[in-house]
Amino acid sequence: MTSSNASSGMGVADDCKRTFLELQRKKAHRYVVFRIDEKLKEVIVEKTGGAAESYDDFLASLPEDDCRYAIYDLDFVTEENCQKSKIFFVAWSPSVSRIRAKMLYATSKDRFRRELDGSTMRSRPPIPPSWTSKCSETVPTRRRNRRQHAKNLQSYAQ
Repeated sequence: MTSSNASSGMGVADDCKRTFLELQRKKAHRYVVFRIDEKLKEVIVEKTGGAAESYDDFLASLPEDDCRYAIYDLDFVTEENCQKSKIFFVAWSPSVSRIRAKMLYATSKDRFRRELDGSTMRSRPPIPPSWTSKCSETVPTRRRNRRQHAKNLQSYAQ
C-alpha cells in the first residue's frame, strides 16, 4: 500500500517507511537510498548500506547523473565524550541530471520527509564556523570533491 503525494502525484511505498524505521530504531542500516519509480509513481528503496559501511560507501552509492533521496545515520562522539547519532536527509540533485527529474524530486521532497517522520531528521549536519571555510554545506557532486567532503565530515564528527 502506498500513500500519494498530492502536489506531485507520487506515492511512498510502505517498504520505505519500514526501512527507515529499521535504520532509526534498530540501527540495521548506515544509510538508505531511495528513488522515484516513474512507472509506479512512487518512491521506493533502491539500496541499503549495512551498519558497518562508511560515508565513502554512501557517497559511492549515489548516481552521478540522476536524482535520489537518501538518509544517512552519522555516529559521532561529542566534546563531552558522549556517543551520539544524528540522522540526515539528503536530497541528491546533481547538476547534470535531467530537468524533469530535478523538478519531480523537488516537488515530492517535503511530503516524502513527512512520511518518514521528518521531525527526527536534519537536512544537513550542523557546521561549526571553523568548518565552513573548509568545505561546502552540501554534498559535492564530483567524485574528487566527495572524498574531501567525506574526510571533512569524519573530522567534524570526531
